[in-house]
Amino acid sequence: MKARKIGTTAVATLRAMAVTAPARTAMARLTRTARATLRVAAATARAAAAMSAAGARTAARLGAIAAAALALLLLAGVAGAQTPKKMGPAEATLQNWNDIGNRLITMAEDFPAEKYMFRATPEVRTFQQVLLHVAASNYSLINVARGKKLGVDQNDPPIENFKTKAEVVAFLKKSVADGADTIHQMGNAGMLEHIVDWMGMVEHSGEHYGQLVVYYRLNGIVPPESRPKK
Repeated sequence: MKARKIGTTAVATLRAMAVTAPARTAMARLTRTARATLRVAAATARAAAAMSAAGARTAARLGAIAAAALALLLLAGVAGAQTPKKMGPAEATLQNWNDIGNRLITMAEDFPAEKYMFRATPEVRTFQQVLLHVAASNYSLINVARGKKLGVDQNDPPIENFKTKAEVVAFLKKSVADGADTIHQMGNAGMLEHIVDWMGMVEHSGEHYGQLVVYYRLNGIVPPESRPKK
C-alpha cells in the first residue's frame, strides 16, 4: 500500500507540472509507465501476503524504494521537457531593453514632481535632466536604426521643452516603446549586426538607473525595486 501511495503521488505531481505541450506529452508517456509499474507492485504485494511476516515486510520495503526511485525519474523527465527554449539575439535584447526601460519609467512616475529638480551635487544633472538624457540617448540609436527621426536625440534636451512631470514621463515611455518596436523590426539578423550598440545603450540606461537610486536615497525615499512586494 505504501508503494502504491508513493507512486500515485508521483503521477499527481506530474500532472500538476505539465504546463507546456512538450511536458504534457512526456507526462502522458511517463504516466503510462508509472501505472504499469504500479500494477506490478500490486501483484508483488499480493504475492507477499502469502509469505512469512518478515518476508512481507521486506517486499513492502523494496516496493516502496522502487516506487520512490520511479517518482524521481519521472519528475526529472518532466523537468527536462520543460527546459525553456533558447532566445535569439533580438528577443534577448528586447528582454533587457524592456526590463531597464520599465524600471526607469516606474521611477519617473513614482518620484515626487516637486523633487524633479533635485540634484545630488551642483555639478550633476537633476532627476528630470537624467530622465530626459536617457530618453534622448535612446533616440540617438533608434533614429539611426530606423533611418528617420522619431524623437529628440540631443544629449541633453532643454528642460523648457518638458515643463511638467507628465511630459517627461511621456517622452521616456515613448523612447522605450519606439526602441522595442525597432528591435522587433530588425529581427535576429539585424540585431546581430548592431548588437554592441544596443547592449551598450541598455548598459547606459542601467548606469543612470543606479544614479537615480542614489537620488531616491538622498531624499529619504525607498526606490520602487527595493520596496516589499505586495
